[in-house]
Amino acid sequence: MLTSPRCCGRVGSRASASSHLVHGPRQTQPRRFSTAVRSTQGSGAAAPHSAPAEQGAAGGYIVPSPDVPISESLTNAQPGAIVKAALLDAICGTERGLVARSEVRAEINELVNQLEVQGGQGADVASLEFEGTWELLYTNAVELLAILAINKLPLSPVKIGAVTQTINSTDRTVENSLELQLPLIITSLSTVSNYNVASPKRLQFTVERGVLHTPSIEGNLELPASITVMGQTLDLAPLRDAVKPLQDATKGLAASASDLLGQAPDLELPLQSLGQANTQGWQLTTYLDPELRVTRGDGGAVYIFKKAGPKPLE
Repeated sequence: MLTSPRCCGRVGSRASASSHLVHGPRQTQPRRFSTAVRSTQGSGAAAPHSAPAEQGAAGGYIVPSPDVPISESLTNAQPGAIVKAALLDAICGTERGLVARSEVRAEINELVNQLEVQGGQGADVASLEFEGTWELLYTNAVELLAILAINKLPLSPVKIGAVTQTINSTDRTVENSLELQLPLIITSLSTVSNYNVASPKRLQFTVERGVLHTPSIEGNLELPASITVMGQTLDLAPLRDAVKPLQDATKGLAASASDLLGQAPDLELPLQSLGQANTQGWQLTTYLDPELRVTRGDGGAVYIFKKAGPKPLE
């Protein structure tokens, strides 16, 4: 099952623009293999492991692992599965691309290209896998990165939460949503577009309206353990202890206020008046499986999404 990008299983440093996950402890006998590779386009340097790496069918190197026999690993490997695992490892810690260094961006671009070649043939916007809610893992789109940079502003009262894209094939709509987290309040901004299928991989869409969703009130007044201001770290632990009684008192009030706000409708704003140049666009799906989707947009922008799970019951 695909999870959000996590720094797990990484061994060694990123020595080239295509280093990948390495699994398993040091192993000598018998020879077994994991689904991790060193590089599919690299110079042939061996993976950081005690046993010698074997060159795989994709041109990369399969790293010895104590868990999976050779035949089972090669038989069960799906097209693009090895590169997909490496891609998830590469985007780990980039904060959706916001803090990715140039060499990491180059590595991600290389892995995306490989994934599109190895598994992109199955991408079809008419498939059932395409529909649903997808959460952004990584992008290089400048406009979106500028919005995500709000999270880096010191003492900013607004934080950007999940960025999602919900596709409804029945209504032929795409909703792009941005979660806004404020003190005690969570809301989201969305744009809703109608789309037409221009080709098996390409959508043409027209933005119809913007939506400010009804906010919810959060009862937890969380303070960070410390903050950094002009290079100085301030310890907020004493203040956190002082406001704990206030936190307990606000939980009940927040629940009542949230129930009251929940009865209010979302605020919608028509956007057709902005003109065709500002409301029309396209999206090309270059890789699609039940868990991961890669799309490309205007100006060479790349978006990597994971399939979002069902929302927990209230």
